[in-house]
Amino acid sequence: MKISIALLLLFVAPFNAHSTEQTVLQPQHAVEKRIAIIAGTSAAFWISNVFGNRINVSTTLYERSSYLGGRSTVVPIKGDPKYGYIELGASIFVPVNYNLMNATKRFNLTLTTLVDKNISEKIGVWDGQQFLFQESNSGWFDKVRAVWRYGLTPLKVKKMVSDITSRWLKVYDNAPAFTNMDQLVKALGLKREIEMTAANYYAAEKGLNERYLREIVQSATRVNYGQDLDELHALGSHISMAAAGAHSVKGGNFKIFEEFALRSGADIRLNTVVKDIQTSLEYDDNCDPVTQYILQTSDGAMESFDAVVIAAPLQSTNLKSFRRPEYPKYKTIHVTLVAGRPNPTKFGKKISNVPTTIVTTGAPYLEHFENGTQPFTTFAQHKFVKQTKETVVKMFSAKRMEEDELSRLFFSRSWTYRKKWDAYPELRTVEAAHWMPIVLDGNTENGIDTAGIFYVNSFESLFSTMESQTVASKNIVRLLHQEWCTKEGDCPDFVDGWGRH
Repeated sequence: MKISIALLLLFVAPFNAHSTEQTVLQPQHAVEKRIAIIAGTSAAFWISNVFGNRINVSTTLYERSSYLGGRSTVVPIKGDPKYGYIELGASIFVPVNYNLMNATKRFNLTLTTLVDKNISEKIGVWDGQQFLFQESNSGWFDKVRAVWRYGLTPLKVKKMVSDITSRWLKVYDNAPAFTNMDQLVKALGLKREIEMTAANYYAAEKGLNERYLREIVQSATRVNYGQDLDELHALGSHISMAAAGAHSVKGGNFKIFEEFALRSGADIRLNTVVKDIQTSLEYDDNCDPVTQYILQTSDGAMESFDAVVIAAPLQSTNLKSFRRPEYPKYKTIHVTLVAGRPNPTKFGKKISNVPTTIVTTGAPYLEHFENGTQPFTTFAQHKFVKQTKETVVKMFSAKRMEEDELSRLFFSRSWTYRKKWDAYPELRTVEAAHWMPIVLDGNTENGIDTAGIFYVNSFESLFSTMESQTVASKNIVRLLHQEWCTKEGDCPDFVDGWGRH
């Protein structure tokens, strides 16, 4: 049945005739927020994905260097791109690193191996006089020899590592945000692993082959963190042993972090040093007090932000308002890259028999090194330059590799490149409650730390990898999402932080 226009007006007209005012519905304006990020490209990426249209977030990314990627960087071999590139810093990630693996797929980056395929990778553990363990060309023979030398300890350690990996994977399961590292450690059940040295942890397990722990496990910790089993916590040891199926990005792992930044839409400011962060109490349109953070850069410019994310070790920044944290201390590592012809006689071998990756032993096997000090931590052949028939070797050492030592290690050298930097933290057995806080400044409301100044690198006391830094930055963005979206509403669910990508 149709209702006539005249009949409809009988209901509408009287209402309008007696109305003294009309309400006009206005669209809600987006809330404006500004975030400053110091050196954290993945943080910028997560921010761009999770707030939707209700909260309009503008991000400014400050980077003191001329490139994006931080400790993930490459250099051209022999100073010439035609020979390819070699990783100078963070070199590998593994299949269980969800964020990095996902990034390579979504950003269409090509995976490769760290070592050229034309180099038959073999590992040797050298005590200054002989190889205590050396891989052969036969995987079957190596397994039999490992059982004969180490018993079932390799399987037992592998099971421990698998258990830790399973616990770690919980951080990807839409985990709640954590405001301090103690919360995370307890949630993942890692208290014992961070409060015991690896040596004491394994000793408490009983029945583990000490030779395997010192020759193989300790070699892994020395490669990854430059620390022996008596020095680092047990979790650091487990992480070092979880390198199966390692990948790199063709052209450099920095490409992942470069893509994070470029796809975020952030205002990227390279070659810009943030000197100081000051707080300012201001008032919003409702006359409610709000804290703003004023960043001052080395050129004297000053800008105001609602929140700040610091994704560089405070020890390496020039921020005047923050104390240098007591924990963690960072390990100074000397990286030496050489293109030349390695000298196998240094290791008592022929060129065909010398391992391509040599790791020096730590305590207690130091008596065969001059003054009990290893000349290097690792000596690894990475690439072969066909044009010049030279091998490219990367060496890590605790001190500068002197010219006379390099002359003993190589018949000839056409290129030597050196880099000294604080590469990773000392993974000391300190209770998580004493680590640097995630929230450096912020109000506490309903048990939630509100927007303020956040510190990504608090996570590095747990362990330091490219992947863990993306997890730490995502947690901070989750805190911001939790705080701002609770107040403003209408935000999409955070889910895994990848949004439309």
